[in-house]
Amino acid sequence: MKTETSTQTITVVVVDDHPLASTGVAHLLKPEPDLDVAAVCYGDVEAVNAVLRHEPAMVVFEFPNPRAGCQEMLRTVAVAHPRARLIVVAQHTSEIDRFRDAGASGFLTTDQARKFLAPCIRNVHAGATWIEYTGRMRRVSTPPGGSYIVGGG
Repeated sequence: MKTETSTQTITVVVVDDHPLASTGVAHLLKPEPDLDVAAVCYGDVEAVNAVLRHEPAMVVFEFPNPRAGCQEMLRTVAVAHPRARLIVVAQHTSEIDRFRDAGASGFLTTDQARKFLAPCIRNVHAGATWIEYTGRMRRVSTPPGGSYIVGGG
């Protein structure tokens, strides 16, 4: 008996502090058959316009060097499209709590994004929380509705 499987395409909008890096994230996701990068944008206004136009399931923010205003950008996008799940790729883990407070359900460090961004998107899309630590090499992916876990060492 043949079992049919359906794959749902997850629409993603990529937002970045730096235009060259955002095209890198899009390029990283291109080979993933179930992930569709609908837009790559730079800054608040482009991000809001892209989420209103495409209504993505996921918005991936890359902040190589988080600055003042990054959390506000997340909040602005979350208000524009509340059903979208947010993931942040940043260089330092010191920002995790601030991004979580701004609405992010996933966090990856830039050095782990190549390996874990696609699985992170899939898990967060399914309702999980995903936190990636570089120094501790500890990945936490909770079940849908699971609690946020930080620390351990």
